[in-house]
Amino acid sequence: MVYEFEITSEEKADFSRMIKIKEDQTFLELHNAIQSSVGYDDTQMASFYTIDSLGMRSKEVSLFEMSDDENDIDAFVMDVTMIREVVNEKNKTLVYVFDFFGDRSFTINFIGKEDEEVITYPVCTLCVGDAPEQLSTDQDLFTTEEKTPSAPKTADDYLNDPYLMDEEDEGIKFESLDDFQDIL
Repeated sequence: MVYEFEITSEEKADFSRMIKIKEDQTFLELHNAIQSSVGYDDTQMASFYTIDSLGMRSKEVSLFEMSDDENDIDAFVMDVTMIREVVNEKNKTLVYVFDFFGDRSFTINFIGKEDEEVITYPVCTLCVGDAPEQLSTDQDLFTTEEKTPSAPKTADDYLNDPYLMDEEDEGIKFESLDDFQDIL
């Protein structure tokens, strides 16, 4: 069987892609088809997520193995997870995160199944509109302005940094780093 997906973006209303893929193909093949259809750099991290009944991200299908636990049965990796293992009548919507820093993604809706034709899958059957930029260009996140250098921080500056202390704890008071050496 062949699964058909519609891919949309909240950022661009005129953006849409339709991709058909065999049920026994992997999420890596779907990832590559999406990357190819939008012209993105395929060396960037990406993940698929299922959506639970509350509309929240649930199971992750990651590009790389992220779990240290070899027995983690909920760890899904794109290159070994087949489409039919995750997508079904219960799980019809996926989120494809392509920009983790900006938390930007595509919505992928399962349209349905159909009989396989004699073509190479996956295949993009519809391309409408330009895709959003792959990486966020938010000026608040990535500032390229040169900052005026301040005086170099001393060790005492780091010891008294309010961001490194708990609100209730004023921290251990030292006159200098020599006092710190004494407690070691």
